[in-house]
Amino acid sequence: MDASLLSELVVQIFRMNGALTTWGDRFAAESGLTTARWQVLGAISMAKEPSTSPQIAERMGITRQGVQKQLNLLRDEGLVMPIENPAHKRSPRYSLTEHGERKLAEIRKRWRQQVEQWSGGISMNL
Repeated sequence: MDASLLSELVVQIFRMNGALTTWGDRFAAESGLTTARWQVLGAISMAKEPSTSPQIAERMGITRQGVQKQLNLLRDEGLVMPIENPAHKRSPRYSLTEHGERKLAEIRKRWRQQVEQWSGGISMNL
């Protein structure tokens, strides 16, 4: 592949990421969230067991510091709770509270409706 074509592809991906984040923030705002908080809630929900900030960061491909900032905000909002981590006293594991589970279920329901709306006109029969 030509280097200039690859560079243009990367630039377009960055632009798409920015547009998706902007759209996601507007969408998530109706549930009182941001894209970043929605992402962290989803990562905690999908884990088989409570996860530490570094584990969530690795799973989602974002920085530990970014995850920790969102965890602190989510904790303050009563959406996640820290659980003592016997393996590392200064790195608690996190799980969703009942309020966090309800909030995530609310945005997931809206997300499914949005996806159905977007895909309504797309036929898989080519």
